[in-house]
Amino acid sequence: MRPLSRSFALAFVLGSVTTFILTGVVSTQQAGRQIGDPGGPGTENPNTAYSRNIRIGNTLYVAGNTGQVQNTGSIEADVEAEIRNLLDSFKGNIEAGGMTMDDLVWVQVFCTDLALYDMFNEIYMSYFSGPLPTRAFIGTSTILGNSHFEIMGTAVSE
Repeated sequence: MRPLSRSFALAFVLGSVTTFILTGVVSTQQAGRQIGDPGGPGTENPNTAYSRNIRIGNTLYVAGNTGQVQNTGSIEADVEAEIRNLLDSFKGNIEAGGMTMDDLVWVQVFCTDLALYDMFNEIYMSYFSGPLPTRAFIGTSTILGNSHFEIMGTAVSE
């Protein structure tokens, strides 16, 4: 009976140590949900139906941004200025989540006029110093606020 008791005790100790180690690893990887500029009832933005960004651990999800001028909701008459405003706003949301444009791994761009593709790319590439993220550039008929563009993405820090 004694060898069985020792085996049981050893299994119990090893199981307990393994559980303790795994619990520590999982808890350090799941640092919690950090919400940037939340919207909805009970927030500073009760009429906004989304949060600007959500960070979970080392991953940041950035909501769609349009080229609307912040505080006025207007669209720049010059498309190049609209693109810069769009990318500045997007960059600001990424930085508010504690990351940079170079941390982006996936970007989606929606555009109402695919003839603007080359102009967008020229300006877009100037916002990066490292390798560009993967990206989709998608044509669409309309975007909220009569913007020409909407952009969203996912960033991961290492």
